[in-house]
Amino acid sequence: MDLLDKFGFLKVNQIVEFDIYRIQPMPKYEEQLSIIKKLSHKDGFYYPPIHKSYRRNFKSGKINRNALPNTARPVLIHRVAPTHQVLCSKELKSEQFRKGDGHFILSFLGFLYSTRLQFWNWWWENRINTEQKPIIVFRDNQLSSILSDGLATWQSLTPPQQRKYLNALFLFQRGKVMEWYYEKFIHYYISLDTIWKLISSSLNSPGTTPGHKQRIILICQYLNICLTEDAIDLIYNTRNELFHEGLFGVLDGLDPLTTYSSERFHATLHLEQLIERMLIAILGFRPVFLSTPWWYIRGWQNWD
Repeated sequence: MDLLDKFGFLKVNQIVEFDIYRIQPMPKYEEQLSIIKKLSHKDGFYYPPIHKSYRRNFKSGKINRNALPNTARPVLIHRVAPTHQVLCSKELKSEQFRKGDGHFILSFLGFLYSTRLQFWNWWWENRINTEQKPIIVFRDNQLSSILSDGLATWQSLTPPQQRKYLNALFLFQRGKVMEWYYEKFIHYYISLDTIWKLISSSLNSPGTTPGHKQRIILICQYLNICLTEDAIDLIYNTRNELFHEGLFGVLDGLDPLTTYSSERFHATLHLEQLIERMLIAILGFRPVFLSTPWWYIRGWQNWD
């Protein structure tokens, strides 16, 4: 097999083979893992490094080693060294891989481990989850078949459907690294809207466009995901208050960032767990946990 591409950051020390691809740790995987672990915060995230400005002498080209005052700040974009490489048994260019199968493989693999993955020379714009607890408990030997089956289903979609699925994954994964719950909710809900756009053409619904509450119900019914109207009402009302009134369950006169109600906190968690089930069900998977309530605090969820 020939080396096709590299990516990171993934905290999985195993070789995964499926279809024409093999994913394996980089030769210096343990060294890179150790560096990231050393630089990560105890909350389980690696944060953008601090940038400072320096003065350069244009005649000599030398840079003054003393940083200019009041210039320290986290960088807007940053990179991390790759932890894994992708090998392929067929002749395939990296650019072609990234535009097709590679985009799905990295997005879906990251989703399974509650993180986001990037090709080695792509930029990160936020913190990176280094704890990476799988959203579902699956055996190591299951990963190959999950990736193979997921890739085959994604390949069977039309190009616009493929793009929408990847967009929904990206928004969902980006929401998980947001630090404020109203930011998480916004990303999750846009991901939900993208999922609606993806599957709405497959629904036998009346000519009129369903309202947002009805859309959630229709998606759950189409994908055979259990539902309760109380939890859907909570998500729907949170969406309306936030998108139309700029509210997130905040009481008048209190700090809008730190005093939102527990209902809005739970609405965000419910929506996160609901979208996880939707993104898995769209690919045709039927793990046991899809039939479990998504409106409770998450426990251990087994793939089979």
